[in-house]
Amino acid sequence: MKLTQKSLAQAAATQSIEQTDIHATADGFTVTARLRRQKPEKLYTDRGEVRAFKSWNTCMRYLRSIGITCVTVDMTDWEPEMPSVRKHEE
Repeated sequence: MKLTQKSLAQAAATQSIEQTDIHATADGFTVTARLRRQKPEKLYTDRGEVRAFKSWNTCMRYLRSIGITCVTVDMTDWEPEMPSVRKHEE
């Protein structure tokens, strides 16, 4: 089963999330979560694509809205000089 926004929200509500990571890239910000006794899973859209938030603020607002307040950020593949990502999927 792929991790969707609905299932991530349910896991947050039941305090089943052990770790949440954000990976910043030129394409946006992806979320990976490790639920209890499971391997880390990327967050997917309902269409089965990896969910890439185009805005840092949108990503943070979403995670906060479902109760996730502690994350680890990997900015290895991101540079401040990178052009802004397109806004069509925020």
